Amino acid sequence: MAYARPVDESLSAFLRSHPCHHEYEETWPLATPVPLRAALGFAGVLPPAAVRSSILAIVTGPAPQVLFIHPHQPTGDIAHLIPGGRPEPGESPEETVVREVGEETGWRVRPGPIIGYRHFHHLGPLTAEMADRPYPDFVQPIFAATAESYDSALLATGEAPAGMVDIAWARRVTRTHHRPLLDAAERAAANESAVRT
Repeated sequence: MAYARPVDESLSAFLRSHPCHHEYEETWPLATPVPLRAALGFAGVLPPAAVRSSILAIVTGPAPQVLFIHPHQPTGDIAHLIPGGRPEPGESPEETVVREVGEETGWRVRPGPIIGYRHFHHLGPLTAEMADRPYPDFVQPIFAATAESYDSALLATGEAPAGMVDIAWARRVTRTHHRPLLDAAERAAANESAVRT
């Protein structure tokens, strides 16, 4: 499967420097289904602002745990491991991680380094529901983050259930090609722990 060349030259340069390790297709089940080509890759820097969308995080807890969305319904997709959302005006990516993870899961977190990204390329026309994202490509940076405490007051109304699960279980139920980013988050947590002790 080969990508169409991104329109944005800064994105092309980012992808040349940070090639993906896995490509796949998925359809977002919106009112008008949105077919996308997706890629997962490693990166230690933010993608260009012009193509950035949601800011995501893989949250590790007391070893060996990871925050998992819908732990009773694992599909294998990395989406179960990456809470997050779009920044508010004036927010830094790290501030977005803290706010969005709190709203989506109730966990207070400490953001760590950027470990990777999800790159999406639209396979169809822009729909009204996707008009607030860059088109035809958008990129979601993925941070490693550390869980600090749970506070149900942070949760936004109607958010999905999430909980800390054993990281070995999460690895088993996550698709093989989606696991490397979980491994990267676990390494980042171990490195942070070593620095703090």
